[in-house]
Amino acid sequence: GSASEEIHGIFFWQVKNMILASRAKSPNDTGLSPFVYNNALKGARNYKTEELTSMSTELIDMTHRVRSGEGEMEIMLEKWILER
Repeated sequence: GSASEEIHGIFFWQVKNMILASRAKSPNDTGLSPFVYNNALKGARNYKTEELTSMSTELIDMTHRVRSGEGEMEIMLEKWILER
């Protein structure tokens, strides 16, 4: 329940930051602290922009599916992680 939703939020937050960092020229363009920006930029280098966008969409879709009763967050999140 709650723990899996927190983990989902952390993944979404990090994917969002990697997208922001990969599109920006400096931390000032993102609103992120330099530390967070640099870490997100390092992570973003491991993915193509399309992959990050797809991950973001999948995480958002996962939230909607759980809320509409189509599955459990724990199971969907574990499957999503294992597919990476």
